[in-house]
Amino acid sequence: MKKYYLPKEDAKLVEWLQNLSAKISIYAAKYGISAAEIALIQNAAAYFIFWFNALSQLNGAVQKVTAFKNQIRDGVKAGGSQGVTPVDILFGTPPTAVPPGILPTIRTIVARIKKNQAYSKSDGEDLKIEGDEQTEDINTLKPAFKIELKAGHPNLIWKKGISQGVKIKKATLQIGQTPTPEAMAENKDFFTFLATDTQPDYLDNTPLPPFGQTVVWAYTMVYLINDEEVGEWSDIVFVTVTGTP
Repeated sequence: MKKYYLPKEDAKLVEWLQNLSAKISIYAAKYGISAAEIALIQNAAAYFIFWFNALSQLNGAVQKVTAFKNQIRDGVKAGGSQGVTPVDILFGTPPTAVPPGILPTIRTIVARIKKNQAYSKSDGEDLKIEGDEQTEDINTLKPAFKIELKAGHPNLIWKKGISQGVKIKKATLQIGQTPTPEAMAENKDFFTFLATDTQPDYLDNTPLPPFGQTVVWAYTMVYLINDEEVGEWSDIVFVTVTGTP
């Protein structure tokens, strides 16, 4: 079975965009790719990579500042040396900006290339677009999941599919006071944000109720692609949990 050609992880997506932007002009005449589309792909790649690197710098700086702060608080370990004082982060000047949603635009161009009568597998492999086309409409995606208890805690079992993760919301209800799923779906105030999960499954380690008490926890989730909610929220799934000694 072929894998979908677009990487899900941002680090691998950077490599993919670098390859496509470097080679797309080679195939422009053969596949009818306009100069404007070449520029769009190259600008999109440069812009995304700039902000990916900026985030990497920022995350690295957070680690350095945290370690430096801990040294200030706790001192330097025996045999160690004081770290260098963190300096300001300099991202530099961003390249040409592009509108949000670069991947849907690039997917459209790639789909046109692959439908061209002149398309060859060797060209696709060189451009790293050889693989399954994404035919599923992300606007209709809807997670389906089930719950199993692990040591009394709910384990939400879900499938990733083409998504990059899910956003999970949760509600706590009292026994005998559980509203219908329809009423809960209409009233979003029932739910509060619980977590974002990028790797199935999700174990809810929220403290259980006091020993002997029983409550109902309700969950719903929605798929995420590029950190954006896509498709529909799932059906609500209920589970009864009881406090243990």
